[in-house]
Amino acid sequence: MKTSKFIFFLFLVCIYDLTSLYGQSSSGRNLDFRLGNFTNWTGYTWRFSNEVPSINTNPVSGFVSRRHTIMSDTTEYDANTGYALKKIPSGYLYSARLGDEITSADRAPRCWEQSL
Repeated sequence: MKTSKFIFFLFLVCIYDLTSLYGQSSSGRNLDFRLGNFTNWTGYTWRFSNEVPSINTNPVSGFVSRRHTIMSDTTEYDANTGYALKKIPSGYLYSARLGDEITSADRAPRCWEQSL
């Protein structure tokens, strides 16, 4: 009789564990950017240089266009990897790019391309 009670107890513990594991939806957290935006994320920007410490700034909270970007093209490959890696992993709809993607139309250096 003790064995059957123990097995029943184990069964209840397993059921409780599974319901708590799957009973909570992560969609509200937006950890995988499933909302297509930065909801529940905090972005920061600042400048830092070991060579030119005078340009260093403190972090500023907020998202900056082009520096913090949600990508949504699930078929696009990353040129920086020789087109070997997708910009968005299979099974996901979005990913975030941190930093700017420089194009041929960009002529002026930005703070992370500091010219002296």
